[in-house]
Amino acid sequence: MIVLLYACVGDACFAASLCLLCKTTCEWLQPVLHRSVVLTTSRRIIAFERTLRLTPRLSQAVHNLWIGPDNTHEQRDLFYASSAWPVTLLHQILVRCTNLQSLALINFAQHLMYRIVGVIPASVTSIHAGPVHGHFDVRHLRCAANLTRVTSMDTYLSDWEVQELIGAPFLRSFRRFYSTRTAIEYAFDQLGAVRVGRLLEKMEITCCTGSEDLADTMEILKGLAHGREGSDDDRIVVSARTSRDVDGRSDGIRSFYDDWVEGLDTGAPDCVVAGAYRSVSDAPILCGILG
Repeated sequence: MIVLLYACVGDACFAASLCLLCKTTCEWLQPVLHRSVVLTTSRRIIAFERTLRLTPRLSQAVHNLWIGPDNTHEQRDLFYASSAWPVTLLHQILVRCTNLQSLALINFAQHLMYRIVGVIPASVTSIHAGPVHGHFDVRHLRCAANLTRVTSMDTYLSDWEVQELIGAPFLRSFRRFYSTRTAIEYAFDQLGAVRVGRLLEKMEITCCTGSEDLADTMEILKGLAHGREGSDDDRIVVSARTSRDVDGRSDGIRSFYDDWVEGLDTGAPDCVVAGAYRSVSDAPILCGILG
């Protein structure tokens, strides 16, 4: 069994083919295949919901779940506010995945968020969402007592929304992720909100850039933070990372996906299903503490 598991680490297609060997092999590998799940099209969401409905035991194996496109240039049918989003099936998936730890919702329209927030499993400790994900009402999050990490991409948040999130009971890390420098100054305007996060360990602002010269971007970010309320708090961190794909195109969603993968508790060994890659890109990252 161990040999089979290690043979399919990082290769979901090979792992899936091994499941065809026999019933026993399939029973060994299916939980491994479903630990980290990436659903980039409505067709995959529909198929995954059916799998969980027909094989309920697999829902307990799902720890990490990405829903939405994994790159900017191939968003297929799950573009922002698309009518292809099967919201009811997403509801059913989240209800079943009671061991879920990390959840990412990409391109999920803000006017639909209220239909999902109430069924995010209580076990979730980390949420990635964006762009323009709408309001996360902490009061209605079943996972509020376990939620330690929130990463928001390209979303305007009012002062009171930032304070509400940072003041959540067990939140340790609040991160603002920007695919470009557009509107990033709003995040620096709200650095003072860190004072309400008594248990907060880090408030991070990350900016993606198409340039390889991250040092210049870091200097710009530090300049934006200079002199603002809260900028002298050592919990404030700024970071920059490149966002170019293998073809040299700027790709904010792919960079966001890499960021999500970096933070996963993937276990060992581990595979990622739905054709997703396990290893993150080699894009460099620079990080610095203000103050």
